[in-house]
Amino acid sequence: DLDPKYADSYNGLGNTYNVLKEYEKASEVYKKAIEFYNKEIEADPKNVYSYNGLGNTYYYGLKEYENAIKAYNKAIKVDPKFAFSYYNLGSIYTELKEHDKAIKSYNKAIEVDPKYVDSYNGLGNIYNERKKYYEAIRYYKTAIKINPLYVYAYYNLGLTYYDLKKYDKAIDFYNGALKVDRNYALTYYGLGITYYALKKYNETLKKFNEYLILTEQNRDYYTSIAESRITELKILIKNPEYRSIRELVDKIKELLHYKEKFITHYTGLSVAKALILDDSLFRLSEGAFLNDTSEGKELDKYLSFPFSSHNENDSDAAEEFAQKPFIGSFVAEKKHDDLTLWRMYGKEKMVEAKGSSITIDSDKLLENLMSKITLNMKTDKSSKAEEFRFFRVAYIKDVEEDPFIIPGADKKKKLNIYMKDLKAKVNEFLKKSKKNYSYAQNLKELLNEIAYLFKSVEYQHEYEVRLVISGIGFEKNIDPSFDTPRVYINLVTVKPLIEIITLGPKVEKADEWAAAFHYELRKEGYLPKIFISKIPFK
Repeated sequence: DLDPKYADSYNGLGNTYNVLKEYEKASEVYKKAIEFYNKEIEADPKNVYSYNGLGNTYYYGLKEYENAIKAYNKAIKVDPKFAFSYYNLGSIYTELKEHDKAIKSYNKAIEVDPKYVDSYNGLGNIYNERKKYYEAIRYYKTAIKINPLYVYAYYNLGLTYYDLKKYDKAIDFYNGALKVDRNYALTYYGLGITYYALKKYNETLKKFNEYLILTEQNRDYYTSIAESRITELKILIKNPEYRSIRELVDKIKELLHYKEKFITHYTGLSVAKALILDDSLFRLSEGAFLNDTSEGKELDKYLSFPFSSHNENDSDAAEEFAQKPFIGSFVAEKKHDDLTLWRMYGKEKMVEAKGSSITIDSDKLLENLMSKITLNMKTDKSSKAEEFRFFRVAYIKDVEEDPFIIPGADKKKKLNIYMKDLKAKVNEFLKKSKKNYSYAQNLKELLNEIAYLFKSVEYQHEYEVRLVISGIGFEKNIDPSFDTPRVYINLVTVKPLIEIITLGPKVEKADEWAAAFHYELRKEGYLPKIFISKIPFK
């Protein structure tokens, strides 16, 4: 009202509408901000604050990265010692996963202003993402030395020590963050997952409840996760049998955790076209909608599960619906050109070997998933979501002794011990829970976390890897075009993640497909390798 041409106010107002998720209003206000920043620049071409403000509007407001980078670089050209724009460039390059450029920009900001605490924090975040944890710790501690009240660095040190499994130190730094700011909500979530790792479930419950109170008016992804965990924590605390099964399931998941950098997805050419040429998002179906009707049932068979809500002697008893996770199927990278997989999965309209395989960077996929799910959170820090991990599939032989195998991993003995123990614990639990059907139903949903990580032994050659997601934080879509409607969630675009595209040995005009994929990806600055399979196929 006082100055209708003051650009910074429009920018701030746009940011506020964004937080309130009133995106149309935000967009209109940002357009006004751009208009008046440009008028300020026209009146004074050496006004670095106007260039920086313009960059902020494009970056933080509209997510138009190229325009933001141009604006920040213009500010730096006007004043090579303008630290703010170096820092903002570092933040953009961090978000774009161009870490070398981000490091260079943050270091330039520090060179100009050695006490620019945000830049040390930014460098810490990059080294944290690179899993160079002690380098990250050094930068976070430098930030605290410069500003002992810098809450973000305490929080990020908590996250880093959590990754290092140094849980006591993680708790110390989270508590340090709370001494600076009692209302810094994410710290309570960080303490929650740390106490959970220590199996201190009462403390975990308390911290998640505190997180819910602080985020009640502005819910985020972690609010949904905390709510889900609180429901289970109450059972864990009350029921020791359920608790022992949960801890065993977590051990099995850790044992099957797939940590290699690349994974391959076999699919039809029409799907590859949608993902690469049409920029469609990668999709996961709920476990109930996978093509193989035996999916998820091998574990039930081994455990002599499921149960029903009716009389246990009634073989025709109805079974209550239980939510299933969303499943993404992949194989190890070395299987990107494999005859059996071309027959099984590399199909187009059920014609074998006319499909393609797409090899992607698994770390980047998970990072992009986290960026999407936390997009509107008010944070510029690293964050954790244990829900996003890849797992190896284990295969079950029809033998009494050591029936489980994990191709390519020397963990067979430990897995068989865990599974034998799980079977005993589940049977004991079901005996004791006959009078409490809701507990048994909760157990069913718990076992669904690992049910899709087991298949029969005839599939062992696949070296399958799976992404298993609860679906929390994603919109559930229903596609009614199938004979049976399908439920799915959309993830992210895979174009920036692709390392290799392999076209099946029976793809017609494979050179033309390869050229289309090559030039589409090259147009956006991506240069994956493209192969045309020459495996003899009959």
